[in-house]
Parts: sequence; structure tokens; C-alpha cells
Amino acid sequence: LEHRFEDAHPCKDLQDARLSRLGGGHRSGGGAAPQAVSAPRPASAKVARNGYGRPHVSGDSTVPVDPRSPMREVLRETAARRGAPPPPKPAPVAPEPVPIRAHFIAMSSRMPAATVAAAKDILLVLLSNVVKNPGDAKYRTIKRGNPKIHEKIGRHPECVAMLKAAGFVESAETWDLPMSASLKQVQAVHDTTRG
Repeated sequence: LEHRFEDAHPCKDLQDARLSRLGGGHRSGGGAAPQAVSAPRPASAKVARNGYGRPHVSGDSTVPVDPRSPMREVLRETAARRGAPPPPKPAPVAPEPVPIRAHFIAMSSRMPAATVAAAKDILLVLLSNVVKNPGDAKYRTIKRGNPKIHEKIGRHPECVAMLKAAGFVESAETWDLPMSASLKQVQAVHDTTRG
């Protein structure tokens, strides 16, 4: 005669009722109910929290994705620029034109008429020599120590401004016109001086 104490114990009925309420599907006669086995997650899937309490599953990365992040727009713009031609370079800014006429007016209005006439004569000779002989270095150098040059031009800032407008560079002893200077500028100062 087979008899188990557990089958006759009054706690047996309470245990069965509790398991049925929990959905355990308890079978009479003892033994644990089979549990449902969930499908295995693919090995490539990775789970990460995206910062909003919801898991973000991705096969490539576990980096959270925030749809409100401004980085999305930056990445979109970067992707749009890939393959696109580079932006054009800004055009070089042209240098402001030398106010030749303003220098000439200053020379004519601030100096006596006789002094202006003498200065104009010297300036026309110096500039004409450069225009007629652009490759001759001796016409591109004016000695500041020359008494005649100093008397007619050197001691008057307005006349010196005309030389600089033509492209001459002032040094301790001379005014030199570089070979890279524009002959058009020299011609323009010459024509303005001649009137």
C-alpha cells in the first residue's frame, strides 16, 4: 500500500489553489509545471538603454540614439557635403586705388604757384624717364641728397606723396621704384601732373 504523507496533508490543497491562481498550471501528483521557453535573441543583437527608459536594439552598435540630438543634423550636413565640390575660394580683395588726384590737388593748393611749377617740371622729367626706359635701373633710383631734387621735391611732403603714388619706395638715401611696380601707375601720375 503506497501512501505519501504529502498527498494527505491539508496544506496540499492550499498549495494547489495558490499555484492555480498564479497560473502555474500545477498538475496533480506533484512535479513542477513546464515553463515557457522564450525564443533566443540573435547573437548579433545588442541591447542598450537610450536614456529614455526604452531599450534600443541594434545589430551594429549599442550607442543610444536620441532623435532630439543636434548631432543628427551635423551628421546629415556632413554626409551631404561628401562628394560635393569644395566651396569656391573668395575672390581676392582688390587694393584701393591710390588717390593720385587728391595728392596733386594737395600739392597745388598748399604750395606757392612758382614752387608747384618747378616741382611739376622735375616730376615730369623723372616719370618720363621711367616710362620711356622701363628696364633701365638708373631711372628707377632718385638720390635724395641731390640739391636740386631736395630743393624742388624732397622738402615738400606733397611732392613726395606724388612719387610714392607712382610706386617709389623711400629709403634713407634714395627713392627706388621696384621692377614689379606698375608702369600704368607711373603713367597715371605723369598724366595727372602734366594736367
